[in-house]
Amino acid sequence: MDVDVKKIVGEVAARHGVLIDDNDPLMVALTANGLVLESLARELLTESRAVVEKLESARFALPEEARAALAQAADSASVRSAETVRQGLSSDIEGASLKARAIVDSVYRARSRAGMWMWITVGMLWATVVFAAGFVTGRWGFR
Repeated sequence: MDVDVKKIVGEVAARHGVLIDDNDPLMVALTANGLVLESLARELLTESRAVVEKLESARFALPEEARAALAQAADSASVRSAETVRQGLSSDIEGASLKARAIVDSVYRARSRAGMWMWITVGMLWATVVFAAGFVTGRWGFR
């Protein structure tokens, strides 16, 4: 499976304003999900080909009218199964997208909370330094 990681990272950054790394767990989950979907699609294609081969071999033993009806049924079944697979893949991708969005949001909230506490700590330290400098200057400085 060829996943364009740079395109996905760019799209997430453009849509949500969140920068994710190529090695982010979200990207690992996305790749794993794609591999599973690809494997399932491959299995379905193999099974569909086996059914088509069986129908083709059975076609020669049937009269002409039955062959035409069988071909028409196979074509409509093929279209329906392809549409069903397409809808299933679409819903799986949408579900994975929602899960990924939830993960990205929670990571963003965690990072912003940590940043907030870091700046509060830095501010408190600077306030302590400025207070101590004022105290030292007032106590031993200008007498």
